[in-house]
Amino acid sequence: MNKISMRKTVSSLFLLLVCLAVLVSPLLSTAVQAASSAKSQAIAKVKADYQSYATKVKGDYQRYKQQAEGDYRRLQALAQNDYRQLMQKATEDYRAVQKQYGSKEADAYYGEIHRNGLALDQYYGEVYRNGLALDQYYGEIYRSGLALDRYYGEVYRNGLTLDQYYGEVYRNGLTLDYFQRHGGNIATLHKNFAKIRENTQKKMKQTETQTAQAINQKRTQTIQTLCVSKKNAMKTLSDTRKEITGTGIDFGTFGIDSLCVAK
Repeated sequence: MNKISMRKTVSSLFLLLVCLAVLVSPLLSTAVQAASSAKSQAIAKVKADYQSYATKVKGDYQRYKQQAEGDYRRLQALAQNDYRQLMQKATEDYRAVQKQYGSKEADAYYGEIHRNGLALDQYYGEVYRNGLALDQYYGEIYRSGLALDRYYGEVYRNGLTLDQYYGEVYRNGLTLDYFQRHGGNIATLHKNFAKIRENTQKKMKQTETQTAQAINQKRTQTIQTLCVSKKNAMKTLSDTRKEITGTGIDFGTFGIDSLCVAK
């Protein structure tokens, strides 16, 4: 092959390669764009799934918090009003006994109504004093480290359940960040996040259940304690009155009695 023929051949091959490059380049570009688009969509879906779940979880917590606080406030108001009614009934009866029998003779009855540590004051304590029945119920809802606060932590605090899911989506070095930096199989990415979400949901459900159980148990115990304390106070008042007058007193049914289980 002479030099002229060789040059023509090389030139032809070069032109052929150029034509192929022109033809293939758009296809390669389209493939790269498609892969990039699929990756972007996968990333967007992971973030959207997290945001949707986080919104739901925070909404569930806020609804439960409102319900729990409302239940506590209603019981608190009922118990405080109940104590005031019993105090009023007992005080009015004492005045009648005092008027008939005299202050000296009625002093024991007065003491059970008004003196610290005696019948009605003990009931007062369960309603108003720190560390006793209603205050313990208050603690499960409002105090740090107790039931509702632990639920809050799993939703909002760093390092706990929802934040761990957040980390896998947004923090450097974790699942989505690794995929963004190094690539990988999109199906595997979705499979991994499905498992992360499943574990998160399981932990959150367990937290919700434990919170409800703790608060409901404390509410039940509080009602039982208040009912017993009121019953004991009324019995002591009636027995004391009977020692003075020969007859006791029936204070009737009102207030918290509607929640007390007859035994």
